[in-house]
Amino acid sequence: MSNQKYFIAAANAVIHMYELRQHRPKVLAHSPAEIDCACCELINVASAAAYAGSEEATAIKAAADYWKQTGNKPDSILQ
Repeated sequence: MSNQKYFIAAANAVIHMYELRQHRPKVLAHSPAEIDCACCELINVASAAAYAGSEEATAIKAAADYWKQTGNKPDSILQ
């Protein structure tokens, strides 16, 4: 598995963790704060990918920006 697959896997794990958190009693489901937190984590993954020279950084950042602007969670990030 190339390094690039690891970044996509990490980004998809952020999306999965967001979904898991929505079922916790102390989390306000799909709140702007929860979305912002998840988007920030995706941006962190994208930054690490960019630093490592991964081409997947662009797709991850685009997904985070789209989610933050529209509130529509991506199902996953595919590359």
